[in-house]
Amino acid sequence: MGTTFNSFDSSKKNEFVEAMESFLTLTKALTLAPKKLLFLYRSTERKYKEACEVMNKHIAEIIAKRKAKLTKSPGSMPDLLDLMLEGTDAVTGKSMTAANIAFQAMRLGLHWPLPSELLRFTRLLQIITFLVAGHDSTASAMTAFLLEVTSNPEVEAKLLAEIVEVVGDGDVRWEHLPRLKYLTCCQKETLRLHPPAPAFVRIPKKDMLLGGKWALEKNTLLLVPLIAVHTNPQACASLRLHWAS
Repeated sequence: MGTTFNSFDSSKKNEFVEAMESFLTLTKALTLAPKKLLFLYRSTERKYKEACEVMNKHIAEIIAKRKAKLTKSPGSMPDLLDLMLEGTDAVTGKSMTAANIAFQAMRLGLHWPLPSELLRFTRLLQIITFLVAGHDSTASAMTAFLLEVTSNPEVEAKLLAEIVEVVGDGDVRWEHLPRLKYLTCCQKETLRLHPPAPAFVRIPKKDMLLGGKWALEKNTLLLVPLIAVHTNPQACASLRLHWAS
């Protein structure tokens, strides 16, 4: 997005990165907190809002710099920020609102929202979503992939042989990707065993009986742990498709 946080050039962690890490940790704590006990989380709520304000400030600066032409896409094509600022919906012809593009939803309300409300308004935080995905999810997936590959010499040798056969000594090109079948399998197996987003939440809109067994009240918070699903023999025929046991 034309802005650097100098993560590789400075020994001091950037203010935005620190705020983002706090935001993720505090979001988890507040989301999982029992609704009836939220009044005990006032200190956590205060820290959460402080982290939001810091991120909001940086996002506003990123947008302002791009609008003032102080930054630009690093390549020849429009980047994500250009598309969000200047793009229009092909059907409606409407552009994204400033509140959607930026972080203004973080300033909604004076009290901590219930988990269902949290999920509703965090969908608006487009830039934060991509920054978190780029900073945390991608880094986690790459680290897990390299760990698994280098821990299994046979897998590493087979993977390198495929890359040499398909790509050769040049750069990887788009047309190479469908032919890198073993690489794709290794990536998918990494994501199965080490999902960067290890869980997701579902909230029923009405009272219901789940699976004919479990009675759930409306707005009950349901946490689905993907790691448990991905390593369940009933869901996965083989728990070790590529990595050594």
